[in-house]
Parts: sequence; structure tokens; C-alpha cells
Amino acid sequence: MLAGCGGPDTASATLERKRLCAESGWPFFARLKQRYSDPTVDISGPLFAYNESLNTCLCAYQIRAPEARTNVGGEFISFIVADIYANHEVMAFHRNSQETTWREPNFETTYKRLMGTEPAPALLDAAVRY
Repeated sequence: MLAGCGGPDTASATLERKRLCAESGWPFFARLKQRYSDPTVDISGPLFAYNESLNTCLCAYQIRAPEARTNVGGEFISFIVADIYANHEVMAFHRNSQETTWREPNFETTYKRLMGTEPAPALLDAAVRY
């Protein structure tokens, strides 16, 4: 990089924010797993990402639980991106695994904008089904 145009100090500071994000993310995820201590509930992930435009740390994760709200059966699946510093969801959607075809509008682009990367294939497979 050119001096005065976001040189090493900026890159170093960004790297430090990313490191702190991952360091802060694990306790957040541990608390989340404690909250859902039911053995029938599976919480997978996490993926941590420092989002520069929001200046915060995000955690992407998935929750799968037996569907108890209807007679449909299957699993209730939640895909969530949470701001770990503000402790609130930035993006979330919920589906039943028995649905034969569904697509969450803009899931891929929203996820990439927030997390800075494409969704993992396993997440994408579950989130986008044709």
C-alpha cells in the first residue's frame, strides 16, 4: 500500500479487530449454546467475521430443533447472523425441513455483504432449496 493511503497501520488495526472478533466470538457462542441446553437442539457454526462497514463483530450460526409448533414434523431450522457486541440478530430466517421447495430471497447476497464471504456449501444447501 502507498504511504498515506491506508498503509500498514490501517492493515494492522483491521487485523487486530478481526483477531478480537474471533476472541470475543467464542464466549458469545458458548453462552448461546448454554441457553439452548436441550439435547434435541443442535447449534452449528460458528463463523465469526469483523464487518468494517458496521464496525462490529458478527457470528453466523444455525439452530436445528424438532418442530413442536405444528403437526408437520421435521426440524425447525434457523439461520442467524448476530452482532455479538450489540447482542442482536442482524439477519435471521426460519424454515421447516419438510418444505419441499423454498428460497430465501437475497440470502446469498445478504450473507456475503455481512460476512464478507460466500455461505458454506452445507449452509447454502439448507438455505436455498429448489
